[in-house]
Amino acid sequence: MPAKKTTAKAAEAVAAPAVETVKNPRAPRKAAVKAPSVKTLLQFNGSEFDISALSEKVVKAANAPAGSEIAIYVKPEEGAAYYTVNGEGSDAFKVEL
Repeated sequence: MPAKKTTAKAAEAVAAPAVETVKNPRAPRKAAVKAPSVKTLLQFNGSEFDISALSEKVVKAANAPAGSEIAIYVKPEEGAAYYTVNGEGSDAFKVEL
């Protein structure tokens, strides 16, 4: 009987021991810690202004590109806040409190 020829791949498959994979058990998940809700209020001359909402209002009004630096200047006596975007400002950069 003639000897059977084996290819290199077949020889490797026979010679290589089977690799056993062991799954690591997952660590139990910790409950996500929720940050406290913070609200900043400015009381001036009998009026109250929500500064936290003002920041959101200015960001929306500024329509600034990502990575921009916005500075807000609150003038409660005028009932308005002025802002700059990357150090640039104008009279139009104003939101009502």
